[in-house]
Amino acid sequence: MRRGLLLCGLLVVCFMAISTVASAEDRWYLDFKQVKMDRVLVKIGETQTPYWYLIYKVTNPTDESISLSLQLKAYSDVGKKAYIEWFSPLAVKTIAAKEHRAFKNVQEMRGEIGPGETFEAVALFKNVHEGTDNLRIEVFGLWDRVTYEKGQLKVEDKVLNLYFFRPGDEFYPQFDRFFFKKQKWTVL
Repeated sequence: MRRGLLLCGLLVVCFMAISTVASAEDRWYLDFKQVKMDRVLVKIGETQTPYWYLIYKVTNPTDESISLSLQLKAYSDVGKKAYIEWFSPLAVKTIAAKEHRAFKNVQEMRGEIGPGETFEAVALFKNVHEGTDNLRIEVFGLWDRVTYEKGQLKVEDKVLNLYFFRPGDEFYPQFDRFFFKKQKWTVL
């Protein structure tokens, strides 16, 4: 009886070790491609609100559906201020008219993304300081954050950082474009 229990326990431990190794190697990830960074003014009544927007594509390169929940934050070099991705149906509609195509917004990017499926979306950042010369955008949710390693549950946030810069002088900086500089992964 003891031998049987010992053998069963040993088999369970071996199975857990094999599944642990597999789960660490089989973490899902999503491909992210930034397409364009630009600015639009959205008129509501008598007020015009400036939005910087990032057009991007997200692709699921895996063989299974993945729960999609992205979060984007922008950080300005002026005042070290953070800008959370904003939702404005009117701004998305204005951008779609300007770009001559439709985009998913932050709310529509929640749910499932099927195997091989690609979504094109737009992220909005409201009232970014006009004097900003360098903008960093963090993209959360592109990597499976929970895994098992060596029999222990591990939570690890892997964040994609996109760096943009805006050349130009101090005159009318709000009309100068941001240009993509580089991207870098960070583990939090």
